[in-house]
Amino acid sequence: MENITKNASITQKPKFKNFLNECELANLSTKERQKYEENLKTYRDWFAYEQTFLQKGEEIGRKKERKTMLEIIQLIYQGKTDEEISEITKINVEEIKEIRNSLKS
Repeated sequence: MENITKNASITQKPKFKNFLNECELANLSTKERQKYEENLKTYRDWFAYEQTFLQKGEEIGRKKERKTMLEIIQLIYQGKTDEEISEITKINVEEIKEIRNSLKS
């Protein structure tokens, strides 16, 4: 094992790292293994929670973006100026001009 770990090019390969991790896990005592499994479960639970939270945030952001876009389009068709729309929606005038131009094409 000592000869293998001295050769840095081999030990840096992902498959070899996975193999070493598996060997380390196999050498854990029952108590250490239980603690490891508990920590791994906690980590996975938090990771899943975080991913769900991020997805919900993205969904909310997309809904707000669609709502704002529809509001801008309605205001354009009502004949409002870019400046008026900007004041109502708090979107900068340049973005409103881009939306207005995209509606023309």
